Amino acid sequence: MPPLVDLAARLDLTWANAGWGVLLLVISAGGSLAFVTTVLVRLPAAYFLGEGPVLGSGGLPARIAKNLLGAMLVAIGLVLAIPGVPGQGALTILLGVMLLDFPGKRRIERRFVSRPRVRRAVDDLRGRFGRPPLVLEPADLPPDEAAQDSTAPKSRRGSGGNA
Repeated sequence: MPPLVDLAARLDLTWANAGWGVLLLVISAGGSLAFVTTVLVRLPAAYFLGEGPVLGSGGLPARIAKNLLGAMLVAIGLVLAIPGVPGQGALTILLGVMLLDFPGKRRIERRFVSRPRVRRAVDDLRGRFGRPPLVLEPADLPPDEAAQDSTAPKSRRGSGGNA
């Protein structure tokens, strides 16, 4: 018996089971894409400057739940990053990292988003919804916001151990 037929027989692979698997794949990829789109579009343009609020700062149960969700998104993103699996793997990993709490997080996020391919994808997505591109360096700020940024207290940068 050919190896694939033998494997299909051992796994009880039928057309109905395959159909359910494809349906689950389509629903999970669509859900992931909708979630990634919603978060990246709603993200403040200056989030990566360290000026924005820390995501999900709340009590201990909320922080544990946020970190578990972040770890799950990183794992799902790693699967979606495999060639041939539909979905936004890199952006899902980015969202997962944004939810996790660890020192140096913003620096890692900035480095990840500054990759030309990721930056272009995020800025194109934000542009489709009428949102400004992300600002990764203070020099990228429009002149009126740059003046406000230079007068902002320096103690706000990097607060919460997430700089």
